[in-house]
Amino acid sequence: RDTLDVQALAEKKGELMKEVVDVRGELGRVKEEEEELRKMYERLKQEKEKTQRSLKKTAEESQRYQEEIGRLQDSLLTSQMQAMTVSQLQQDLAAKCEQEQGILAENEELREKLDEANRTIRNMEVGHSAELSLVRKEMKE
Repeated sequence: RDTLDVQALAEKKGELMKEVVDVRGELGRVKEEEEELRKMYERLKQEKEKTQRSLKKTAEESQRYQEEIGRLQDSLLTSQMQAMTVSQLQQDLAAKCEQEQGILAENEELREKLDEANRTIRNMEVGHSAELSLVRKEMKE
């Protein structure tokens, strides 16, 4: 019976040693896997930091672009307003020129009428003067 117990213990010891070897192998694989996961974690952490820096840089660039777009829009509006002002001034000037030409044309008509009236008055004065001379001459006689 002791031999059986010794033999059973030896078998049990062999089984336990095999289990220890298996557990050590499993522990080695777990440690390797842990190391791979740690390296992967570090890579992901670095990638996250890189992405955050890139996002921050992109946000800053976007802000600068938005500010530049705002400045350009303001400049464009100012230019458009100036162009509209120039265009409006040109239209106003053209209307005033047309109005002035109308006034000049009316003045020319009035000048011609005045000249005609002056000629008529001179003719009447000449005629009246001639009549007056005849009347005086007749009175003297």
